[in-house]
Amino acid sequence: MAPQRLIWTLFPVVLLGLGSSSHTSLLKVNKGLKVKRGQTAFLQEGDLQFNIPRQKDACKLEVVLNEPITQRVGKLLPQVFDCHYLSDEVKYVHNGCPLLQEDTVQLRLYRFTETETHMEVFSIHVDIVQPDCSIIKLGPKPLKVPEFYSLSDAVDGNVVSFHYEKRSSLQCSILLSSQDTHFPAHGQLVTGEPEEATKRGDEPESFVPLRQQLDNKARAMCRSEDCLKGLKLVKFTKIPCDQFLMMGLRYQHTDPPSPDKDYITIKLELKDVRSGSIYRSEQVWIPVQIVSAMPNQPPKPSFMSMFILEVDQFILTPLSTATVDAEDEETPQQLLVFNITKRPHPWIHHPPF
Repeated sequence: MAPQRLIWTLFPVVLLGLGSSSHTSLLKVNKGLKVKRGQTAFLQEGDLQFNIPRQKDACKLEVVLNEPITQRVGKLLPQVFDCHYLSDEVKYVHNGCPLLQEDTVQLRLYRFTETETHMEVFSIHVDIVQPDCSIIKLGPKPLKVPEFYSLSDAVDGNVVSFHYEKRSSLQCSILLSSQDTHFPAHGQLVTGEPEEATKRGDEPESFVPLRQQLDNKARAMCRSEDCLKGLKLVKFTKIPCDQFLMMGLRYQHTDPPSPDKDYITIKLELKDVRSGSIYRSEQVWIPVQIVSAMPNQPPKPSFMSMFILEVDQFILTPLSTATVDAEDEETPQQLLVFNITKRPHPWIHHPPF
């Protein structure tokens, strides 16, 4: 008899928990974390507790890194640590993202006995709250790009300012965190003044703005300083705070169509010059408004996908983009992530799910 065939219709698919093993849970207490936006929070000794005798068995925790819907706006450090950690040993560092109010960190727990190893996976919920006191303050002036391919005004004390106690023992530095956050996503950072288009001979005045737009586009498409015409690409990774506000840093839009908002991500570090240790650090995303651009749109299902999966009983069937796929104008295809929000029941097939 031919194997029975099942047709599963797929719905929008956040899988935050994984199945546990058959033994009693090793996790006893999971209080989660609360962190101020752009700052750091330490995991206290009582936040995570386990049903594991401290003197009897070895126990380790590992941060799971290959789950794309976890640690979206921060990182838990170090990646591996002891279950009986100290109060200043494990920290969650928020990257300053203003878009999310919460995050999730997935951990893998290992218990090592004399004869076997037990493993359990669980998640820590992270609440992100607005800080009541910040070193970095935005405004009062917003950073705007008047049109596609054009430049913003310079980042100065009216766009962002730094408020801390000035002491000879403290050194203030700004780091660009573009590598970690992938922002700016639709532009690049430059310094300098672009060459302005001027009227040529008897050409109409109306031609000058048109040539300026063409020059802006040529500069934006340029990938070397030879054709930037007065501009220089920003290559620094660390600079004193005062110099950062005086260097004339500007955002250049390079990638239409794009949403109407992009970000410049920076990290401030206050370093104690006597000990060499970081006294305090803070991160922030400086918003860039792109005038005339469309607001960010949600991903859409791809019309090329069937959204039906045919499955033979007792045979594993792979889920491919032929079955489910999506498109997003602002996101590269390889960065799109599908989250399973409702899993099918393993025994009951006939009810809808």
